[in-house]
Amino acid sequence: MRVLVLTTAPRYTPDVQLLLHLAAALSARGDVVALACVQGSAVGREVSVEWPRLTLRTFGSIGSTRHTSAVREVVGALRPDVMLVRSEADARLASAAMGSRGGVVRLVALDERGQADTDEANGGWSFGRSRARIVEWGRRAPALSWPGAAPADEIRESGVSSELLVLPPFATPGEDSTEPPPYDVHTATALRAAAHLRTRHPALKVTLLGDVAVMQGARVHAASLNLTSALSIRPLQSLLSLAERGATALWVADQGDLGAICTLAAMRQGLPVVMTHDAAASVLVAPAITGVLDEVPYSATAPALAVSIVMELARLLGDRTKRRAMDEAARSKADREHGWNAFVDDAATQLARAAGPSARTSAGASTRTSS
Repeated sequence: MRVLVLTTAPRYTPDVQLLLHLAAALSARGDVVALACVQGSAVGREVSVEWPRLTLRTFGSIGSTRHTSAVREVVGALRPDVMLVRSEADARLASAAMGSRGGVVRLVALDERGQADTDEANGGWSFGRSRARIVEWGRRAPALSWPGAAPADEIRESGVSSELLVLPPFATPGEDSTEPPPYDVHTATALRAAAHLRTRHPALKVTLLGDVAVMQGARVHAASLNLTSALSIRPLQSLLSLAERGATALWVADQGDLGAICTLAAMRQGLPVVMTHDAAASVLVAPAITGVLDEVPYSATAPALAVSIVMELARLLGDRTKRRAMDEAARSKADREHGWNAFVDDAATQLARAAGPSARTSAGASTRTSS
C-alpha cells in the first residue's frame, strides 16, 4: 500500500509528531510511505533528521491558491493509494489533490469528538467534485496512542519525588511578532495552587512544560509567590520522550489535542494526571483510579479552580500508597486501551479500507509480518 502523509502545519507540534511516528511504523511494516509538508519547512527539517528514510517533499512559503496544485504534483509523482491527514482543512486539500485516485483518512482530534458527526457510517464524505472519499478515523471512539516503552516498576519506585508537572494551554509566539502570547490564567492558577501546597509540602517543585519564551510571565508571577527557587521550565519533549519518571502528577490545563497526547504520554510512564472533568482528555482517565477529574469546570474563576486543585493534589502528595496504585493503573490502562501496536494495526485497517481493494492485500501482508 502506498501512503502519502500530508500536513500544512508550520511547526513541529506533538500532533504532527504523532502522524510521523505512525508513518514510520507503517513504513517499517512494509508499506511505501511518503510525507508532503506544505508551509512546513520547520517540520521538514525535523523529519530529515529524525526519519531520514521517509520520502519527503517540502514546499516553503507558497500562497494558499498554490497548495492544491503543489499537492497534485506530489500525488502525480508518487501515485499513492491513500492519503493520511490530521486537520479538516488538510482533508479537503488531500481530497481535491487525489481526485479519483484513492481515498483519504483523517485522524480526528480528541477534542472534536463532541462535534457534529459526518457521514462516516456511510463510507465517509467527499469535498467538492472530488471522488476521493474522506474517512474520519476516531470520530466515534478515541483513536489515540503514543509510542515508547513504559518504564519498569523499579524505575518509577526509585524516582518518586514531590514534583508537580504542569501542562499549560498550548501557545507559541506569533508568526509576525517577537512578542510572546499573553500569560495564561490557568498557568497562574497552577502557580497559586503550588504556593498553597508548599505550606504543607515545602519540598514541592513545580515544572512547567513548554516553550521557555512563551512562559516568561510565569517567572515574574512565581517570584511574587516566593516560588522562584521551586520553579523550572522544561521542553515538552521531556514528557513526550517518556523521561518524566520522577514526578508526582501531571496537571493538564491544555484543552486541545496536545493535552490528550500528553495525558497518554504521562499514563504510559505511570504518572497520574489531574484535570477538570470537562476537559477533552477526560475520556482517557478513570476517575480516582488512573487520575483525578476535578468537579470544578475548566471555565471556573482562577481562585475557585486553585482551591479545588489544591485539595486534590494535597491528597495525592499525602498518600503514597494511593499514588503508587494510580501509577500502576495509569500505565496499565494506557497500554491496554491505547497501545501503540494496536493503534498502528487500526491505522493500517482504516487506510486499506479507504484505499480500496487493490491496496488491501499489501496492507494485510504488512500487518501479518509485524505480528
